[in-house]
Amino acid sequence: MEKPESSRRPPAKRESCLQREDSKRQRVSTLAEVSGGLEGKSSGFLRTSLIRELRNVLDEYPDDGQILKEMIQNAEDARAKCVKILADSRTFPSDEDTQRTEGNPYLQFFQGPALCVYNNEQFQEKDWEGIRRLHTSVKEKDPLKVGRFGLGFKSVFHLTDRLVIISGQFMMFMDPFKGANGDCTRQRLAERKSRELQYCLDKIFLSEFPRSHGADFDSDFFSGTLFWFPLRQQKSELSDTLYTEKSLKDLLQAFKTEASSMLLFLQNLERIEVHERDYTGTKPVFTVELSEKCVNAVRAERSRFKNSIRAASEQLPLAPVCSRSEVEMQLSDLHGRFQNKERWLVVNYLAGRQSASEQLLRLCRDSNLCYQPHVGVAMPLGGQHNFRVTSSVSSHCPWR
Repeated sequence: MEKPESSRRPPAKRESCLQREDSKRQRVSTLAEVSGGLEGKSSGFLRTSLIRELRNVLDEYPDDGQILKEMIQNAEDARAKCVKILADSRTFPSDEDTQRTEGNPYLQFFQGPALCVYNNEQFQEKDWEGIRRLHTSVKEKDPLKVGRFGLGFKSVFHLTDRLVIISGQFMMFMDPFKGANGDCTRQRLAERKSRELQYCLDKIFLSEFPRSHGADFDSDFFSGTLFWFPLRQQKSELSDTLYTEKSLKDLLQAFKTEASSMLLFLQNLERIEVHERDYTGTKPVFTVELSEKCVNAVRAERSRFKNSIRAASEQLPLAPVCSRSEVEMQLSDLHGRFQNKERWLVVNYLAGRQSASEQLLRLCRDSNLCYQPHVGVAMPLGGQHNFRVTSSVSSHCPWR
């Protein structure tokens, strides 16, 4: 049916090439005039400050035992066998130290009371890069890494404003209150010629600490990784949370209740030690470890399971992979006595392509996820005190 005369549109006029070029030049000229009104300078998106971004991270992560769990996960991802945690209640710098080292720029990093965490593996170059990232981590392409230096690690700023990391050949100072060019400063241990820095290292790490945590700063290489977190004593722009000696003890107590079950599902860690230090010296608080009775068998089974996951890093194996271990967990108190031994049956399972659903296979192939779907289940066999549930479960899935 033909439309009425009044509703018909007039035929569009065809523009010549020259007309289109003129029109394009006019639009470009108009944009240039607008840009000139903004002083003619290019500019990027407006971003929040680093302090604000860290505060947002702290809002997402609880101020509880999660902080120490993150340190355990990072040690596990580094393939460490042992983690040592030290609650140092000493006050540093003292009035005498302040008078002797007036103007020492390192004092703000080596303050006490503090929390110190050590593991027996060194940083790789990618780890020094990854720990400076705020919203991504270096674990993304490794199916065996749980949470290496992602957002979770930044939860340590619940208790500190600044921190120090010593590992291998390097030492790094992290200070989010400095500008973008100075918030992470790394230097070689071989280049630490500053008397001010050496004074802090001697005051903090000499005496009993080296023997209990493996610290040796007489050489140019540190065998392991050490984190020093000075406890926040005054409110700051980063956080209003203050950490006292009691706060730190509460943190360790909350961690103690879960420490034994943490080792069950890890593939590398075998021992966790917790120590306290005051002016009288360093004392052990508790230790959780795989017993000598089972450690060799558990190592072998863990190694077999890890090799299966690595071999299938790009895709799932054709058939499922399953590991089964009887684990004996040994808990000792501050006097080194055996408080308790817990026996567990631990099963780890990695899905295979033959049995996986199409939906699961699609998730595994997603390059943005980079996880393998494996699950761990632990059943108590004896020795558990006040055990209220029948099993513990750990999952490591693409959608997690």
